[in-house]
Amino acid sequence: MGTFFVAGERYRNRIGEYEVIEIKTPVLTIRYVETGRLQEVEEELQERIVRNLLREVELANRPAEAKRAAERPSRARGRKAKFDGFTAEDFLDKIAGTNWRAKTGLGGLIAECLADHTGDEFTSWAPNRQTAVYVTLPELAGAEHLSDSAQFFVATSGAGVSYGLLVKRPADVGEGVSAWDRLLSSLSDDETLAAVLNDLLTSGSAELSWYGDAWGPAEKETVRGDDAGLTFDRGNATEMDSIEGLIERLQEAPQDQSVTLTVESGLSIDDAIAAGAGTSDTILDLMRLLVGLFRACTG
Repeated sequence: MGTFFVAGERYRNRIGEYEVIEIKTPVLTIRYVETGRLQEVEEELQERIVRNLLREVELANRPAEAKRAAERPSRARGRKAKFDGFTAEDFLDKIAGTNWRAKTGLGGLIAECLADHTGDEFTSWAPNRQTAVYVTLPELAGAEHLSDSAQFFVATSGAGVSYGLLVKRPADVGEGVSAWDRLLSSLSDDETLAAVLNDLLTSGSAELSWYGDAWGPAEKETVRGDDAGLTFDRGNATEMDSIEGLIERLQEAPQDQSVTLTVESGLSIDDAIAAGAGTSDTILDLMRLLVGLFRACTG
């Protein structure tokens, strides 16, 4: 690190354009052009975001044949799985013909790449009647584990593709024994892990959503970040709070109902299709940043 950014130059993340004021690896001090607000951010994370945005723009502007030619060399030799990109049919409310969910498709490719990145074994599985695929440790794969586990996921819908980390806790589980409890314990005790989550949110790389079974997804609380901090939206209520406040809210989740949490990002249908096979790189870039949270869940 330390060779990508230049002090005084301007770059762009998913919040907006900013100028690099000072470089003290592994931290940058930046000033957002539109608001003038100063912020300290993680250098490595910002580099990933800048490269991702440049790649997305480049792929979207290339002719179809040029995209395919550029993507072929990037496929690692020996891979059992491959992904050539999403098609319009992948965003319909059906699973028939959605080959991207297969172990030989995007699901399997993500499992292989996460295994290469971490040295751990990963596997993918596709649930029935869901246009989604999950990637996790082999002992956590399958619908029977979904109510209490951590799973990387990719899901399609009429709104586009979403991807990230899913954590679930069942109702009335013993305190401290679930993936949810392990995650919250780690976030409370490990300032570095909490800072990673905070950076993901404030950089606009991901958003966090969670809800209890009694609320349902329609009333979920969504946490987004920008240069001003974290914003908490639930229904018509909006509040500002810190990463410490977020951890406290999650710790207060009612024990008598199941809870669901996601840290995720997404692409529109047009952007996902235009990116072709490069979509897998964008998805994997976020998932690699989420490995620390995943490991906290799985112990």
